[in-house]
Amino acid sequence: MSRRKNKQPVNFAPTYADGLAFPAYDLNEYGQKYFYQMTNYALNMFKWNNLPDGIPEKFIERVLCWKGYACFSKAFMDKYSVMECTIASPRDIYLEPTRIHLFAINGNGAFNKDIDADEGVMIYNNYVRMPTAPMLVDYARRMAEVEGFQRVNLNSCKTPLFIRCTRDQYLSVMNAYEKYEGNVPVVFVDEHVDMLDKFQVVNTSAPYLVDKAQVYKKQIWDEAMLFLGIRNLNSEKRERLITAEADGNIQQIEMSRLVMLNARKEACEQINQKFGLNVSVEFRTLINYGDGIMSDVLDKDILKEVNDDASNYVLTPSGAVPQPRQPGSMANRKGTD
Repeated sequence: MSRRKNKQPVNFAPTYADGLAFPAYDLNEYGQKYFYQMTNYALNMFKWNNLPDGIPEKFIERVLCWKGYACFSKAFMDKYSVMECTIASPRDIYLEPTRIHLFAINGNGAFNKDIDADEGVMIYNNYVRMPTAPMLVDYARRMAEVEGFQRVNLNSCKTPLFIRCTRDQYLSVMNAYEKYEGNVPVVFVDEHVDMLDKFQVVNTSAPYLVDKAQVYKKQIWDEAMLFLGIRNLNSEKRERLITAEADGNIQQIEMSRLVMLNARKEACEQINQKFGLNVSVEFRTLINYGDGIMSDVLDKDILKEVNDDASNYVLTPSGAVPQPRQPGSMANRKGTD
C-alpha cells in the first residue's frame, strides 16, 4: 500500500544576516510567497527624513512591522539609536510606560538596559501598538488556501479518466489512450479486438473553478492592500463603480494610511522636542499627488476615470442602478466636442 505524502506547513522563521528574524509563523510555500511580498510592501511604505547617522529606516520599519513598537534614545554608547524594547510596569494615567527595557543582539553579544521613559521616545506602529505582520499572515494563509485549491482543481481537470481493464488489455488501452491524448480525431480498432465490451471508463472530470477562485483570491489581495493603505482600484467592477463608491474607497485608503502614519508623526514630534532634531516621516509615493495624504489631484483622477466608465449609473438605497442612455446625453456625445 503506497503512502500518500502530504505537504506539511513550514515553520517560517528565517533569520537575516543582520540578526533580525521573523516571528515563527506556520505558512506553507504558497503562504510564504504572499507573506514575503506583502511584508516588503509594508516595509517600504514610509519614508523617514533627517534620521541621525547610523539609524536605518528599514530597521525601524522591521521592528514596527513585527513587534509594534520601538524606542528612540541615546542609551547605547551615548549615540542616537532605535532599539527593540519591552514596556515595563507601572504606566502613567495615559497608559504610557514609565520604564523601558532596551535590548539588542549584535556580534559582540546582547545589549540590555533599563531606562526611565523620559530618557527616550516610544515609536508605535499604530495607536493600539499592534504589529502589522500577524494581519499579513492571515491574508497570506487565506490566499495560500485558494492557490492550493486552484492547483488541485486544475490537476483534476487535466487527468479526468480512470480506465478499468484486464492485464491482457492494458497495452491496447494504453495505445488507444495515447492517441486520445494526442488529439487524434478517430481511433481505429481491429474488428477482432473485443476490449470495447470488457473495459470500463470512469470520468472523474471536475468542474473548472480556477477562474472563480482567482477572483476570490484577488478580493483577498485587494482587502490586504486596503489594510496597508495602498491604492488598488478593483478593475473587475469598474464599470459598475460610481462616484460615491470610489470616494468611499479613497477615504478608506486614507484612513488606513493615517492609522500608521499618525503614530509615527507623533513620535517624530516628541523626538524633535526632546533631542532638538528635525526628524519627519511621510507616506512614500512614486507619483507626487500633492502635499496631503491623498490630495485633490488623486481624488479627481480616480473620480474622472470612474465617471467616464459609469456615467449611466445612479446610486439608490439598493445600490448602483443602470440608467438607459438618452439621445444627446453626454455619454453618447463623448468625443464629438
